[in-house]
Amino acid sequence: MKIFLVEDSAVVRERLVAMVSELRGAEIVGYAEDARRATEYIVAFQPDVLLLDIQLSGGSGIEVLRKVTRMQPAPVVIILTNYATPEYRLACRQAGAELFLDKSSETDQLVDILKGMIRQLGILPLVTPFARRRRSLRVDRSW
Repeated sequence: MKIFLVEDSAVVRERLVAMVSELRGAEIVGYAEDARRATEYIVAFQPDVLLLDIQLSGGSGIEVLRKVTRMQPAPVVIILTNYATPEYRLACRQAGAELFLDKSSETDQLVDILKGMIRQLGILPLVTPFARRRRSLRVDRSW
């Protein structure tokens, strides 16, 4: 499962890369530090999962989210932010995010979420094109 990371903090980015690198079946295929490059790189890398921060230089993660969810096929988008306000949660949900995690208290859940997605991909028939298997991923959206 290809994962793309949009995060402007090098410390957080390194932590997320370390977390994902321990998961069998997942790899970080690239990252961007700002909104402008994020959209460009996401189109180029075609990730299955996008880990996206909201506060970015050069624009907002919500702008990136709106653009990315129009892609075909669109990646599964997981928002990771320190700005876990009800307003941001609603905006991200309406823009098409699958999950919204507070960096300060919920980042540790990310590993289990990604493991669940990898398991789902593993049980879907391999003859099914990956893009279609990706669309069938189920993520608990109770946020």
